[in-house]
Amino acid sequence: KMVTQAAKRMQKTIEEAYLDLLEKESFRAVTVTQIAQVALINRQTFYHHYQDKYDLTDRMTAAVFIRVRELIEVRLAQLKRGESVDDFFSFLNSPATQRLLTPALRRRVTALYTIQYDQLSLSQRIHDYVAANLQDLLAPGAPELVSDLLATLLTQVLRTVFERGEFPTPAEIRALKAAFARLLN
Repeated sequence: KMVTQAAKRMQKTIEEAYLDLLEKESFRAVTVTQIAQVALINRQTFYHHYQDKYDLTDRMTAAVFIRVRELIEVRLAQLKRGESVDDFFSFLNSPATQRLLTPALRRRVTALYTIQYDQLSLSQRIHDYVAANLQDLLAPGAPELVSDLLATLLTQVLRTVFERGEFPTPAEIRALKAAFARLLN
């Protein structure tokens, strides 16, 4: 089904209204009526584009996940080529990554990270993708627990980067490594 430019603009208007509401209220509290009111449309217009707020959330999450996955894929390819894990945070500071970290995307990621209503949350999608791909990078036979914990850490780091709009400083990276070393010893 081909989407017209007018339909794309309307979907963007609806999405922006939804994000405005999510900045003030929880996912459970937001209603389609509220979204329509903030978007200055009627409910029928909303339902012409989306089935319900879950459909809206799922589509926004899928679109954001594609953008974040691109970032992760580049980094995973570097790791597969043997580049150091220590360079992960310097990778986050790369111009390519910084271009991805637009205010609009930051706003979407930050809002969508707060929504947890099923297994398809943005956080869960990112975590599962990273965990599956990390398993290939770890030593053969490494326990799934290791990739799961590393994926959790990287998912949280990405969340923090999007929420803060800035990357970890070298001092924060050193503190994180030191805390992990103390925890594991």
